Amino acid sequence: MPDRDFHIAIVGGGIGGLALAVALTRYDISFTLYEAAPQFGTVGAGVGLGPNALRAMDAVVPGFQEMYDRISSGNVTPGKDHVMMDAMYIEEGFGERKGWKPVSYGAPCYNRTSAHRKDLLDILIAGVPPEKVQFRKRATGFRQHRGGPDGEEGVTISFEDGTESRVDAVIGADGVKGLSRAAVLGERWPELVPARYTGRYVYRSVVPMDAATAILGQDCLGNDIAGDARMFMGPRAIITIFPISKGTQCNLVCFILVGDQPWTHPEWTQTVSKEEMRKDLREAGIDHRLVQMLDVTTPRSVGPSTTTP
Repeated sequence: MPDRDFHIAIVGGGIGGLALAVALTRYDISFTLYEAAPQFGTVGAGVGLGPNALRAMDAVVPGFQEMYDRISSGNVTPGKDHVMMDAMYIEEGFGERKGWKPVSYGAPCYNRTSAHRKDLLDILIAGVPPEKVQFRKRATGFRQHRGGPDGEEGVTISFEDGTESRVDAVIGADGVKGLSRAAVLGERWPELVPARYTGRYVYRSVVPMDAATAILGQDCLGNDIAGDARMFMGPRAIITIFPISKGTQCNLVCFILVGDQPWTHPEWTQTVSKEEMRKDLREAGIDHRLVQMLDVTTPRSVGPSTTTP
């Protein structure tokens, strides 16, 4: 497109799309970020960034590490800075009746940190000029130009509202159900476009830390269970917990393992009653304290866990 400056379209305003937008802003590369929602969302709760992710983000957003340190939380127990998780049984009593003690795993290069997704997004949003973002722009098609009679190349994006945009390049950051996935894989590997259900679904919850500490108590080593990142494992379920929001909240994700059973619901989330959830958790043989953790808030949505190539 010789008659104008090189311009990039970013499709999707999640962590990946925003990080790219910050980087392009830093290097003064022209772009527009298109987000389908009416505003940047905070779907999800806790996120954890490992060493490689932190280094990459700090390269994209100078000073990111310092800003992230202000919003992130680590393990409360002294000496666990490099512990990723403590492994524990999910069954009643957390395996202590069998003589099981929490087993830590991690690495010297790994610093245990996690944060609320909203706080992380706020850091990235602050680095993106508002005039570079367009909301309520759901992409419905990409049309690539490979050098027509005028010699021009690029991509035309069609949107749900009937408008179009011509750009030099499109970078997809619209997630596993996004249009970009089909555009990249569809022609050569159409069977890989749909995400594959992994035979497990999740309940999510965020619990105030004082409530979580009171519910979970201490482990057999005398450490507060809620204050450290933990993974509770069993044959039918896996639960992870870790502190977020500067230690004021405890993030919990519960995976229910169902093997070859298909996901039969038309949407990726299903609204369930608390009683349905309690029954589900009891059948999975989960310690009553973890059940109470999910019950103290309102984790009414269930969603499948998927994998991608």
